[in-house]
Amino acid sequence: MLTTGTNKDKHQYGLWTFFPHMAGEPWILLGELDKFVAASPQRFKSVTVSRDRIAMELTGAPKETVRLWAINPKETVSYLEVTLSSSGTASAVFA
Repeated sequence: MLTTGTNKDKHQYGLWTFFPHMAGEPWILLGELDKFVAASPQRFKSVTVSRDRIAMELTGAPKETVRLWAINPKETVSYLEVTLSSSGTASAVFA
């Protein structure tokens, strides 16, 4: 729970993030953990999850660096850094 303001003017809020886990698929996409919304449809144009990988089509600002996280089949966190093209798109794969 975060609190802002003075003692007379408190605003409390909580932010919960849930990560879907598809039955039978060992990968879990965490997305951009350094963003307020980790898996925005404005960023992820497509996501395909299979037993051995997560494949994504990304979009954003030209030459933007995108930092992605996932939980792999060994149940450890995987990290991937992708630089978008000059047209603001990229393909990325956790494997």
